[in-house]
Amino acid sequence: MASFKHQPIQQIIGDHPAPDLNRLKNVLDENDFIIVDQYYHLRDTESNPVREWRYKGPVMLNATIIGKVQIYTVNEGKSRKDED
Repeated sequence: MASFKHQPIQQIIGDHPAPDLNRLKNVLDENDFIIVDQYYHLRDTESNPVREWRYKGPVMLNATIIGKVQIYTVNEGKSRKDED
């Protein structure tokens, strides 16, 4: 399924109960599909610089085509333009 911008790759932000990446890897290895709670982030604006999240419900993912998994971390106060 293409993204809402019709790109062939879609990033999904999801929450899974696995306690760490090694356990999640085992879950992916043992299952063709997994279910995660999906979230969208609302765009930062000048009037609201804090990133907010909207819960979109559960989504089932095909574990064989997941290309990258990363633990979400909050980098408060930093942005790409701060690194220039």
